Amino acid sequence: MKKQFAAIVMSATLAATSFTATPARADEDVFKVLGGLVVLGVIANQIEKRNERKAAQQRARSQAIHTPRHAPSIKTSRIKRAPSRCVREQWTHRGIREVYGARCMQRHANAQLPQNCLRQNQTNSGPRYFYAPRCLRQNGWRL
Repeated sequence: MKKQFAAIVMSATLAATSFTATPARADEDVFKVLGGLVVLGVIANQIEKRNERKAAQQRARSQAIHTPRHAPSIKTSRIKRAPSRCVREQWTHRGIREVYGARCMQRHANAQLPQNCLRQNQTNSGPRYFYAPRCLRQNGWRL
């Protein structure tokens, strides 16, 4: 719709300038230039609004991806509970430990995760990220 409006305005401007058969005077040229600038301003404004709408839609989509799939009920929203499905056995420098997988926790946890509990362990197949159980408990999480 906006493209059609812009096309109509531009064609009307071109049509109006082509009908003048008399030699142009300086004051008419000034009005034509100002009219052209106004049309360009309207077009630029419409393009900017469209880009802002697209950016807002992309932000909304990215936020929807990072929200938990199942919203917690009011009763359980106060209790920070680590899902048992996220428990993993991880080789650490102290041996095998039970930890909570980072990606699983980010997908299924019902509250904001403490960033200071995120740990990294270097393995032969690359880094592994997890949440330390003791740190989670100290930050009010039930395991």
